[in-house]
Amino acid sequence: MMDINSRIDQARGLREAMMRNTEIVVFSSGKGGVGKSVVATNFSLELVRMGKKVLLLDADIGLANVEIMLGVVPTYSVIDLIRGERSLEDITLKTEYGLDLLSGGNGITEAVDMSNEMREYIIGELSKISFRNDYVIIDTGAGISKNVVDFLQFADRVYVVLTMEPTSITDAYTLIKVMKTRGITSRIYMILNRVENATEGRKILDRLRIAIKRFLDVNIDGCYFIREDKMIPRSIKDQQPLAFTRTHSLALLSIDKIVSDLVNGDQSVVSKKESFPERLLKFFGIVRKE
Repeated sequence: MMDINSRIDQARGLREAMMRNTEIVVFSSGKGGVGKSVVATNFSLELVRMGKKVLLLDADIGLANVEIMLGVVPTYSVIDLIRGERSLEDITLKTEYGLDLLSGGNGITEAVDMSNEMREYIIGELSKISFRNDYVIIDTGAGISKNVVDFLQFADRVYVVLTMEPTSITDAYTLIKVMKTRGITSRIYMILNRVENATEGRKILDRLRIAIKRFLDVNIDGCYFIREDKMIPRSIKDQQPLAFTRTHSLALLSIDKIVSDLVNGDQSVVSKKESFPERLLKFFGIVRKE
């Protein structure tokens, strides 16, 4: 358990984050292999290009997808934090892209065995550095594990990434159902990835949105689709994100739209509900004084 000094440090970080109004954005998916990390990485870089300070946490711990796409080799990762060998400050990598990265590293066994206390510790440490950023982007693992749900709990908005495969659609529905069951009130957006036919993509999103409202009574705050694009696998192979090279790309144009809506759209998202820091204050039993 955390001692009193750790709680005081976290309270200080949380209050500083409140002043900055940092927004926590989580990318998640019910199923693996949908291109979630590609979207999250390019989304983060687009925010940087727009002059925003961004921290990207690769929370798909043990797989290191984001660092591979960025072409970076971090000295430390979240695994070192789990082992108690390094602090969150130590493992934060300032990349050449202007993006701060917390690597998920390699070590899948340790990731699976992460305790409740360790998850609490990581989330608390994250709160202490979040105030430096306009956005903290969290790329979770696929599925509905405890690790994933904990991050969803503290998100201001969640982008659920799926593809047109039936299993991906049903798994996305299940993920949103779990959020409803757990009382998670984050704003939810759906991103249909790798769409070849725009008309069909819109139909799928509309049907899924209607089903979610009808059977779960959950409102989806926005729906997007990203076009199938041969430039994506090439950018991964070259370890050069499209958002950095600015290569003409249908997929990047789609991501630009999502980022633009975030930055230029509803600026009162955080104030409409408890912010990330406020939810953490309650989580750690720290009462905020007005």
